[in-house]
Amino acid sequence: MGSPYKYIERINGIISEKGVPKLSPKELKRLLKIVALEYHERALRAKYKENVNQHEIFLIGMKITDLTGNISPDKLIEEMVRLSRHHF
Repeated sequence: MGSPYKYIERINGIISEKGVPKLSPKELKRLLKIVALEYHERALRAKYKENVNQHEIFLIGMKITDLTGNISPDKLIEEMVRLSRHHF
């Protein structure tokens, strides 16, 4: 089973491989929200271990899905770059 933090890890890999993507302020905020939500979930799981509030984890997951459309991190970055093109 892979890590539940697929966006953090893969986006880090994409930046290492290809450099920082050129994103509009709107898409950069979207990316930062995704990363922040995954880190928040990671922190909750680390702090509360088995006693983590599953409803709160579910809500975080729903927010991530809303922001990502549940597409792969690679496709997400491609989409964000495409949506940012008209901005530059």
